[in-house]
Amino acid sequence: MSEVEPVGSPRKRAEASVGVGQIVCEFALSDPAKATATPQHLEVAIPVSVQLVHPQRGSDLVVRAELRAPFGRRGASAFLPSPSAEYDDASTMVHAGIDFSPVSGSVSRTTNRQKLVCDVTGVGTSCLEWSVLGQDRQLAGNYEFRFMVRQDDAVLGWVEVTAELHAARGFPGLSPKPVSGRSHAPMIADSSPQAALTLVLHDERDARQPRVFVGRPLDLPLFKTSAGLAVGQAAPGAEAIGTMRWFDDVDGRPGYQWIQRSPELASLTGAPGDEIQPGQSAFLENDATLHLPSGPLRVSYDGDYTAGPSTVKDALEVQVVVDQGTIADYTTGSSYVTVGRMRKDISIDRPDVSREHGNLELSGGDWSYTHQSKTHEAALLRNGDQEIPVPQGTSIRVGHGDTLRLNDHVSLIIR
Repeated sequence: MSEVEPVGSPRKRAEASVGVGQIVCEFALSDPAKATATPQHLEVAIPVSVQLVHPQRGSDLVVRAELRAPFGRRGASAFLPSPSAEYDDASTMVHAGIDFSPVSGSVSRTTNRQKLVCDVTGVGTSCLEWSVLGQDRQLAGNYEFRFMVRQDDAVLGWVEVTAELHAARGFPGLSPKPVSGRSHAPMIADSSPQAALTLVLHDERDARQPRVFVGRPLDLPLFKTSAGLAVGQAAPGAEAIGTMRWFDDVDGRPGYQWIQRSPELASLTGAPGDEIQPGQSAFLENDATLHLPSGPLRVSYDGDYTAGPSTVKDALEVQVVVDQGTIADYTTGSSYVTVGRMRKDISIDRPDVSREHGNLELSGGDWSYTHQSKTHEAALLRNGDQEIPVPQGTSIRVGHGDTLRLNDHVSLIIR
């Protein structure tokens, strides 16, 4: 909620505020008549509230929604913009800029009654603008603006919203500068598996630059390309720098860990010379700076953490067996799970288990185990067949019913 200090005579004070509430994204059917169809679209709802201590006519509300995508990803196009029926009797204007080459320009459509405007540009747009004109009504109240995006196009994308209250000329007590409220949110269905906090990435070299990424991914890989940093997708031949992985609990706190992939080492601010080696991980504190070969990234979290169920849809149940006796049961709480001695996701406090014994990783819907111990070779037993050796540095796909033998005494049974 943003506020301005009113000006003018104390007898004509008029305070105003405008705010953007929690933006909600939910699955929507492309054809509502086909109730059994697979959802192919996301419907984004933007709640906006306007407050006027001394309600007056003559002000206008302007709401802009800009669709963003990280470098290396295709940006989404919005369509079906629709102001809420709550102000059905108001004169409203729906405006969208055309960004489809070679066409350029803008299209505006004014309606005296609320209507659902289907893709006003004919090609979709990355920027929508709604105007609620206040000549014939009082603007104070709650509004909701909606649009839809294709689900496949919105992967890793987000929306940035600005709501502005413009005072009419000569409106007593209000500054001519618009009162504004801002918000942003990832365009992913709220019911989808995702982290409990929103991750925001900025280019540390210039804080005025647009955000590099906004979202709640469980797994966010970064790539090095000839054109710079690519988020979540790489051009052919691009090198994976590393991955940001969400953990519900790292020593009692939620957050992202950086998993180093590239031989070109990364480091965190506050630990000069303490570089992260390939295969190692480091917890990303709020407002930490991650120094990468492509440049520094400032990492911050947006939102308050609330405990909830596991965020991994394809979680594994893992049973730890020592000398044929079960000593512990685990449910994977993230897509990257460390196995070893002392403070690991799956901790096995035995001298014949290495500190960094191995890790389980979920990628593309499949789990794999990577063996890291130099002193003990692992083996996989699948469906009662002969054991498959898993030497240090190799990975093997694992699934329900498999048994991982970490050494002669310790095994992991995948349930």
